[in-house]
Amino acid sequence: MPLEALAFVKAEWAKQLWNKLDRLRGEEVKELDRLRDEFVDPNVLKDVYVVPQLQDRNPADSRQDDLVVCAQQSAFERINGFFQGKLPLEKDGRHQMFILSDAGMGKTSLLPMLKLMHLTSFWPQKYSCQLFKLGDDTLQQVRELPNKGETFLLLDALDEDRQAWKRIRDRLLELLQAGEDFRRVIISSRTQFFPEMETDSLGRPEIKVLSGYHCPVLYLSPFSNEQVQEFIEKKLPAPTILSGG
Repeated sequence: MPLEALAFVKAEWAKQLWNKLDRLRGEEVKELDRLRDEFVDPNVLKDVYVVPQLQDRNPADSRQDDLVVCAQQSAFERINGFFQGKLPLEKDGRHQMFILSDAGMGKTSLLPMLKLMHLTSFWPQKYSCQLFKLGDDTLQQVRELPNKGETFLLLDALDEDRQAWKRIRDRLLELLQAGEDFRRVIISSRTQFFPEMETDSLGRPEIKVLSGYHCPVLYLSPFSNEQVQEFIEKKLPAPTILSGG
């Protein structure tokens, strides 16, 4: 089966994977515990998670209301499309994507959801998914990973990474160089922490300070009214009405 026909992320899996968590064994349970300790408790996430959307332009941009410019799309669909294809031959960063958002918009829940889909065996078996909270020893851990060409690397919370404070350009170059041999890389960060952006010839945002790298950059969209309502209904289930007697 050609690689393009494979699926790594699907919205319908988000509803199915919760039933699989109780079936995890051995190292899978240890990884689940690590997710709970370092990121978010899946048992809490399952009750409130709403699939976000991604867009090409910063929501703070004055033209954000132009849906054509924003090109909003389900985050899972957009990421699954990014994951398709072979390992690129050129090490120019096109297979390393940044996902940016303001605080509280769900970027730290998004990456664990991708890992949970891998952990519960929805992914094609030959591929690995590794998720790290960026920190002092992340580069060493990344360099020691085997089979990089068949591994999808997820690096969360660049804005909380002490190694990036006051040296963001140097840290980005370190991370991108370490990610060159991986099949795909996603790095998340708060938008305000990120370096100045510029646009390429097609109007797409690029990182101004990273000459030679052309990494795609996407932004989490603010919740729509429908998504807000969905979250409220999950967070605050309708009360049971007791009949009088």
